[in-house]
Amino acid sequence: MYDSKNLYALGVLLAIISFSDCGGGSHDRAATLSSIVITPADPSIITGTTKQLTATGTYTDNTTKDITSSVTWTSGTASVATVSTSALATGVASGTSVITATLGSIVGTTTLSVKAIYAAGYYVNGLKNIAATWKDGVKTDLPSDGYTAYASSVYVSAGSVYAAGYYNNGSKDIAAIWQDGVKADLPSGGYTAYAYSVYVSGGSVYVAGYYNDSSNDIAVFWKDGVKTDLTITGHNAYARSVYVNGGHVYVAGYYVSGGNTIAAIWTDGVKADLTVAGSSNVRAYSVYVSGGHVYIAGYYVSGGNTIAATWTDGVRTDLAASGTTSAAVSLYVADGSVYACGIYDGSHVADAIFWKDDVGTALPPTDKNSYAYSVYVGGSSVYIAGYYNNGTTWVAAVWKDGVKTDLSDGTQESHALAIYSDL
Repeated sequence: MYDSKNLYALGVLLAIISFSDCGGGSHDRAATLSSIVITPADPSIITGTTKQLTATGTYTDNTTKDITSSVTWTSGTASVATVSTSALATGVASGTSVITATLGSIVGTTTLSVKAIYAAGYYVNGLKNIAATWKDGVKTDLPSDGYTAYASSVYVSAGSVYAAGYYNNGSKDIAAIWQDGVKADLPSGGYTAYAYSVYVSGGSVYVAGYYNDSSNDIAVFWKDGVKTDLTITGHNAYARSVYVNGGHVYVAGYYVSGGNTIAAIWTDGVKADLTVAGSSNVRAYSVYVSGGHVYIAGYYVSGGNTIAATWTDGVRTDLAASGTTSAAVSLYVADGSVYACGIYDGSHVADAIFWKDDVGTALPPTDKNSYAYSVYVGGSSVYIAGYYNNGTTWVAAVWKDGVKTDLSDGTQESHALAIYSDL
């Protein structure tokens, strides 16, 4: 007589063994790495700055894990960028490098772009001033037919370097734009003209400045070489900065009326004044548009004091500085903060300064006269172009996060008036 209970138990055991042999235990096998993704994807940094990278592994069971410390990191072009064992990439020189993370036979890659910092200005060579740009501190002269020339602004777009300024042809000053070192004169009806600011948007090149029509100074902007007057009939007017956003052209400057100097912002040619109660001298030098807001930097005179200020949608904020004289001549907006730079009368006639959200920081050297003319923010670093007096002559310089780097050896007078990167 058979035992039915034992027979049933034996059948269950055989079924379990059979299921196991058919692969039912596959979930007990360890998942293996199937791919590596590096983030951020295809990042960009400025020479001399860093970017922290992260490697994330995806496994055969669709789980993910941070494997940054487990992979081997390499840079394909070490002359452009390096990467540490802890995945910190450092920009060495402008260009691109493929960054690789490897674990076993699995490889992940990303392309790191390293952008240069460009400055523009001029230096003195004998009896002539030579317009120049500096790329990561390396100077390139801008041709001016052998005449004295000045570069006032620089912009980088789609791999091309644009500089705006002017030169003297022996009889008058002529506004000009240089693209990758090739000069093009800006039309002004044959009159003396000056270019102070350049901006590139949608493939078009915008330049702001002014010309003299033998009666008045006329504020103007050029788009692809076509001139648009910002006429204030019977008054001298000056355009100092141009910015393009959302298809709109913003120009900041000032004009003279009845003995008063009045700051102005033109939006698509329509003027709006920036006035300060009790002040007869208000000037706008820089415009920036971000998040639907229009920011302006400049200064006004009140009670014998010159006071640096920024305006946000027409609302003024005074910038803190010691002494009785300060002026803001450039601004940049990044991550919700407003950066401006200029001068104040600290321990000297003029001392370079930059402000972040109206809090001022003096720039070295604090024992010499110095001027800050242009500010740019890239990544987490603040770059400023200007010049200082070394006791013998003026020396062009770039400050990165407050640390000064000279653009010349100090034997020739030089001035940096603009700074930019296409980060």
